[in-house]
Amino acid sequence: MVAGALLAAGCGNTSSSSTDPSQGASAMPSSTLLYSDVNLDQGSSAWKQFTAVGQRFPGWQQLTGKIVKGLNSTGQNSGSLTFKDDVQPWLGGSAAIGVTSLDPSGGSAHYVAFVASSDDGKAKDAVAKDAKADGDYGGYALYADKQGTGEAAVGDGAVLVSNDTQTLHDAIDARNGNADNLASDGGFTSAMAKLPANSLVRGYVSTQKLAELAGMAALGGAGGSSAAAQTQALAKTLDSIDSLSFAAWANGNGYRLTVRSTLKQGADQSPLTMAPSSLTGLVPGDAFAFLAFGDYGSYLKQGLQSGTPGLGRQLNLLQQQTGISVQHDLLPLLSGDGLLYTAPGVPVRAALVLKPDDPHAAALTMHKIMALVAQGQPGARVTPLASGTGEQVALGGLTLSWRLTAGGLIAIGNDPAAGTAPSSPLASSPAYADLLNQAGVPDGASVPLYLNLSDALKLFPISVDPNLAHVGGVLAWSSRSGQDASADLFVQVK
Repeated sequence: MVAGALLAAGCGNTSSSSTDPSQGASAMPSSTLLYSDVNLDQGSSAWKQFTAVGQRFPGWQQLTGKIVKGLNSTGQNSGSLTFKDDVQPWLGGSAAIGVTSLDPSGGSAHYVAFVASSDDGKAKDAVAKDAKADGDYGGYALYADKQGTGEAAVGDGAVLVSNDTQTLHDAIDARNGNADNLASDGGFTSAMAKLPANSLVRGYVSTQKLAELAGMAALGGAGGSSAAAQTQALAKTLDSIDSLSFAAWANGNGYRLTVRSTLKQGADQSPLTMAPSSLTGLVPGDAFAFLAFGDYGSYLKQGLQSGTPGLGRQLNLLQQQTGISVQHDLLPLLSGDGLLYTAPGVPVRAALVLKPDDPHAAALTMHKIMALVAQGQPGARVTPLASGTGEQVALGGLTLSWRLTAGGLIAIGNDPAAGTAPSSPLASSPAYADLLNQAGVPDGASVPLYLNLSDALKLFPISVDPNLAHVGGVLAWSSRSGQDASADLFVQVK
């Protein structure tokens, strides 16, 4: 939490040694399950890029000023630590935290936090202000939290904090080279090397170790058979991934969140990549948002087969109340690709386009859904379309319809052109292509999410915050090359 506040405020000191990415990882035992580090060096290229983008927002200086003021005012009246007087004088250029062990049955975890120190003497003075001396270990001065919730160590250019004394000792041993540390783990270094060089926040997940824990929890039957089945499924998914890492960073056009994974040989599906939708070419050129998904039915089937507690009872209740069966009605309707988009209009045009495996079975489901709409909405009258297979209904002045296209698609909404190829699709729009280029979307990537926030806000007669006016497009995409898979989120800042 402290590292996050420092990151937002930009209060780290410039020190090339303390910004070394391996600094935090060297204090983590090799058995660490989850790890994340933060670059606090304002002189680094990552910070300069992050700040340059942030300064495009009119409220940037006000925001960072409030954070710094809040940090400096903390403890002034209680006599405890303040950032300006007690932390900033020794704060180095990096911080990190790692979860070293988990107890699934008890829901507890042990962790180690690392903060680089540029002046150990001043760091000791700061820690001693809120803790009591507790001897030393491995060349580090130890301090016990006065509340008894943890222990800290200061030495060799670092402040280490843990909620467990033995875990803190293990971290000191790892940093002193007396035990294997995360920085020397080949899987860790390989995963982190796949992240952008100018990452501001980075993270690593030890999927294999977590898979072992999940597998043992499933064998123990923790939480009942249904929960055990879900845990076993999680263990199987984690075991198929050799490595998983993530990063938050900025390019010259906005902010990005990146997740990278490497699958084991033989694994054919990554949880990071979505099946590409074959329907994105149907998004009209003036659309300001779309959500595309491929083979949604398989995900729905997996959810039904996972044995979620109470899900079967809820589905039976749904069928009793509506007469619609998930297995025989909804699954056929949602069995293939799908696309949801919105575009300007009065009212706003919106459509859901589905590509079911069995179009005629899907049409029967739509008839049932429309009958339910008519029953549930007083005055609603469902009428067949003038031509083709489909129906329409007027709801509060808005006419909605569905139809089965000649190509076997189900088009639902208030856009009569939905389900047909537009003369000017969004995919061929120069503005959309420019956004893809600014985000750095690779060729062949699957783009399931697009939102042009600035265009969307123009459609509503509301006062827009000046900061929101600087947010342009939002994109999410996934891609895969061999056994490497990735997922990215980009927010354009103009």
